Formats: sequence, structure tokens, C-alpha cells
Amino acid sequence: MPGPTPGGDAAFHGVVATWTHNIWAVGMTNPTHCGHGPQCQTLIEHWNGTRWKVIPGPDPPSGYLNILDAASAVSRADIWAVGSTDYASTLVAHWDGTSWS
Repeated sequence: MPGPTPGGDAAFHGVVATWTHNIWAVGMTNPTHCGHGPQCQTLIEHWNGTRWKVIPGPDPPSGYLNILDAASAVSRADIWAVGSTDYASTLVAHWDGTSWS
């Protein structure tokens, strides 16, 4: 299923579904450029049953390499994603039904 690819370069590392019209995929943008130019940022996409849409995620400003590796859902409005910043610090993101923080 084709989806948006921010910057033309992206990689997914985790996916979670709460039902057929609420699927989340997490990963990073610019994975082939990390260490060679643009900063790599988290990537979060949502499937609404019709199409994939990029949803803004939290990115620590101090991190050069921000990655989300896995996602888990408690409910449709309580989703968690975990990863790392520069492979040195943990990165935890939470969906509260409205936005990621």
C-alpha cells in the first residue's frame, strides 16, 4: 500500500493497530542520510482506512538521530512509541487521541 515518504526517504521500525481504520507506523525519515547531512527525525504515519497520513511527532531539538523503533496501544487514544536519540538517550512518545507528545 503506497504511503507518503517525507523527503523521499523513510524507514519504518514498528506498527500497531487498534482496529482496521486505526493503524500507526513509526520509524524515521532520512535514514540513508544520517551522518551525511540532514538530521534524521522521527516518522509517524496513521492509516484511517483510506490512506496513510504523516502525523507530526516529538523530536528532541538536541538529537541528531531521532528514531522510533516500536509502538504499542492501550486503546485508540492511548498509544506509546519508544526509540532513541543519538543511540544514547531513550525517546518515548505518547498519543493522547489528539496529538503526539
